[in-house]
Amino acid sequence: MTRNKINCELRKQPMKQNNNNIPKLRFPEFSDVWENRKLGEITIWSSGGTPPKDNPLYWDGEIPWISASSMRGIEYFNSELKITDLGLKKGSKLARKGSLLILVRGSMLFNKIPIGIATQDISFNQDVKSIDVDIKNDNKFTLYWFIFSENVILSLVSGTGIGAGKLDLSDLKNLSIYLPSLPEQTKIATFLTAVDDKFTQQKKKKELLEQYKKGLMQQIFSQKLRFKKEDGTNYPDWEEKKLGEVAIKVSSNISANAIEENTGI
Repeated sequence: MTRNKINCELRKQPMKQNNNNIPKLRFPEFSDVWENRKLGEITIWSSGGTPPKDNPLYWDGEIPWISASSMRGIEYFNSELKITDLGLKKGSKLARKGSLLILVRGSMLFNKIPIGIATQDISFNQDVKSIDVDIKNDNKFTLYWFIFSENVILSLVSGTGIGAGKLDLSDLKNLSIYLPSLPEQTKIATFLTAVDDKFTQQKKKKELLEQYKKGLMQQIFSQKLRFKKEDGTNYPDWEEKKLGEVAIKVSSNISANAIEENTGI
């Protein structure tokens, strides 16, 4: 999605009130005031669990089992640990496709709020809550609201006394969320998803270029790949030397403490 297309899709609208009921930036076909609700009024929360790990009948199945270690990105569909149907019945909980999953206990909570959407039916442990959004609201819009509100949610994190952070369910449900009509929610979510997809594509291109560069460097420094002069002849053979023969070590009399005092770093 190009910058010009983004500018065409969205337009700025002056604030009519000094609050969040009417956003400054929105799609031109919408003009209704956004409704202020409590998060708990539009969501249903469920707790997960862990089947007994000493019973092999509960593990190594086909149902992904989400824990803090597998909450990377904003789409959840796989994990290293998986449980069986029996394990699901004996200790865990199933989050249906489209449910949101948020970490509510763990050391990561002091730095970020892992949250994402289940892109298939998955199970999850007791440190995670699943969130089902009512049919009057868009689950992807709610997901992006969580991401936008991360700093607010981080301020709600408290310590457990054992080095982990925790989020209180009542605090989360009491958060205010401004909601446009369902069609506007869906369009906002679709737009932000398109931006995310573009970012993911660019990230993959960068990773491929880094792999390509690494492969070239391996060939160059192993001399499997050699460049030629402009006249087509070969450069001289490489010489093997000690690093000390071609580099000069330079020391500074300025101490690290002096640098810190002068720069504030």
